[in-house]
Amino acid sequence: MSDVIVVGVDGRPHSRDAVTLGCALAEVTGAKVVLAHVHPYDPLAFGVGGTGPLADDARRLLDEAAEGAPCPVETVPIAAGSPAQGLHAIAEERKASTIVVGSSHRAGIGRMLLGSHAEAVVAGAPCAVAVAPAGLADRDWRLRRITVGFDGGAEAREALEAARRLARAAGATVALVGVVPDEASYAWTPYTYVPDWERVREAQRERLEHQLRSAAEGGPIEIRVGDPAEQLDGATVGTDLLVLGSRGYGPIRRVLLGGTAHRVVRHAACPVLVVPRSARVATTHTDDPPKEVAAA
Repeated sequence: MSDVIVVGVDGRPHSRDAVTLGCALAEVTGAKVVLAHVHPYDPLAFGVGGTGPLADDARRLLDEAAEGAPCPVETVPIAAGSPAQGLHAIAEERKASTIVVGSSHRAGIGRMLLGSHAEAVVAGAPCAVAVAPAGLADRDWRLRRITVGFDGGAEAREALEAARRLARAAGATVALVGVVPDEASYAWTPYTYVPDWERVREAQRERLEHQLRSAAEGGPIEIRVGDPAEQLDGATVGTDLLVLGSRGYGPIRRVLLGGTAHRVVRHAACPVLVVPRSARVATTHTDDPPKEVAAA
C-alpha cells in the first residue's frame, strides 16, 4: 500500500501553503495526497442519506482546493467534533505517514504562527506533522537542505532517521544543529545554582559536539549557544526543512511537543516536521525527567 499524506484545508489562505507542502513532499516520497476538510456534525443530515448543507459546503471547498493543487489529490469531507479530531481520525484510517497543516498569515510572510486548531492537530497526532509557513505557496520551495534539531536523545535520533529517508528520496543534504543553553536560559535557585557555569557550559559543548559528529557521519554540524528555541528558530532561516523529534513522555506513536519544539513550530521561517516517538524509542526511556537541549 502506498504512503499517504493528509493535508488539512479550511478555505483560508494558509490552506494553499499546506497543499503546496503536502504535494512537494508527495513528489519526493511518491505518497498519495488526501485533502481533508473537517466540518461539524450536520443536524440536517439525518434522514437524507447522510448528506446536508455542511457536507455540501465541505465538498465545494475541497473541490476548489483540488483545482488549485499542484499534484493529483483525493478529497475527503469529515464530520467531527473538532478539526484535530477529524484529521487524526482520517490519518489513522488511511495509515498516513504525515499530516500537513498551514499556519496563520498573521505571522508575516515566511513565518509561522499557529492558531488553536493547528496546535491541536500537532498535539497528539498519530503520525508525523508538517507545518507550512505563511506564503509558502508563493515561493519556489525545494527540498535541498534538511536540518535536524539534535541533542543526542532517542527522539532526536528518530528525527534524524526520518530526515535521512527524506534526504535520500529528494537528493538533499542533512545537517545537524545542537544548542548549548546559556546561563540565562535557566532560572537558577539556591538548590540548582552552578558556581562555575563556564566550565559546565564548555563540558556540555564538548559532549554535544561529540554526539553531533558521531551521528552526522561526516555531514555538516552546527553548535549554537543560547536559548534553545531561539537558536533553533534562527537555524530555520538557512534551511528548507527543520525536523524535530517529539517529546519522550506521552503516548507511543503520538506527537507530544515539549516547550522548545512548541516555540520553534510557532515561529519557524521554514516548514517544520515533527516526528512522533516509536515504540522502540519508548523502551529506551527511564524514569529520569525529560531534558530539553536542542530538540524537545
